[in-house]
Amino acid sequence: MTRTPLFLFDIDGTLLHGEGAGRRAMRQAFLDLFGDASGFEGLGFGGLTDRRIIRSAAAAQGLTLDEPTIARTLVAYRDHMAHDCTFGPRFTPIAAACETTRALATLYPRALGLGTGNMADIAHLKVAHVGLAGLFHFGGYGDDAEDRAEMLGIGLARGLEILTQTREAVLPVVIGDTVRDVEAARAIGATVVAVATGFEDPAALRATEPDLYLEVLELDALLDWLYHASRG
Repeated sequence: MTRTPLFLFDIDGTLLHGEGAGRRAMRQAFLDLFGDASGFEGLGFGGLTDRRIIRSAAAAQGLTLDEPTIARTLVAYRDHMAHDCTFGPRFTPIAAACETTRALATLYPRALGLGTGNMADIAHLKVAHVGLAGLFHFGGYGDDAEDRAEMLGIGLARGLEILTQTREAVLPVVIGDTVRDVEAARAIGATVVAVATGFEDPAALRATEPDLYLEVLELDALLDWLYHASRG
């Protein structure tokens, strides 16, 4: 049986580079609410959901946040991020990845989703800035879950509903640029394409043994792999 691909795309480092917008917005949210943003010193964002970033930075500052406080922090972060997206530096698209995504959207209508630690509205704001608006029909987001695997599982379930397919009939394909993307994909039983366009150490990314490793998200190589994987 040939399975239908169902894609879950990471955003930062996979489709675009954020030029530090997320870190600036999150730091400003912490300054607004807590008067201190020292928890972000040395904190890597790669592969973390927005909720996990907030909790990690708070812990580094000796804070334990309850759910209402996390929710307020997310709102403050979203507001600063939206302002920065509108009035600050624009995001830099990863050209090959964006071209590949547009081609996949034509080849596999309604099969493209997002699997990103970003909040949903911020995620769609970002992809719109690099010319990918309207291509992603479902997703798992950072405001759905703190754990990345749980978040991807939510995105997969939404994709199955959109495609009106059973889990057995699809080939879930997570596309990301971090070790955490690979680990989370494995946790939900998905195949994974790892791309070396983010800030992850390429050797560490290769060592996770993704189903496909690419220096850039190049269409021909991806389609060749998909042809065989969907029939496996």
